[in-house]
Amino acid sequence: MKRIICGAVLSAMILASCSRAVPVKEEDLIGTWVRTSGDSTCEWTFEIDGRYKEKVYTDNDEKFEMEDSGKYVFEDGSVTVTFETYGTSAQFKVKMDGDTMTLSNDDVTYTFEKK
Repeated sequence: MKRIICGAVLSAMILASCSRAVPVKEEDLIGTWVRTSGDSTCEWTFEIDGRYKEKVYTDNDEKFEMEDSGKYVFEDGSVTVTFETYGTSAQFKVKMDGDTMTLSNDDVTYTFEKK
């Protein structure tokens, strides 16, 4: 009996690990995402109208805070964010795993948690 149960559990684990990832949809981005590194926090908010907000702040004696906003375009599993303050843009491949979002390109990888 133990062999049957162990075999069934092992089979389920193998099937789960072989399953394809669900494609990310634009609506998956909507909301506020938080990333903390040391004593600094970065919040990215994606709104349904294609607007984007960023807030970066520290929780130390320096008390740094910066905000930016702009637009984003989601297409084929990637998001392109245009930063109004800097007049630049960046494109990231988007991966989701529950309440965790990973944005990556050739230069950086950022991992955020849903707020």
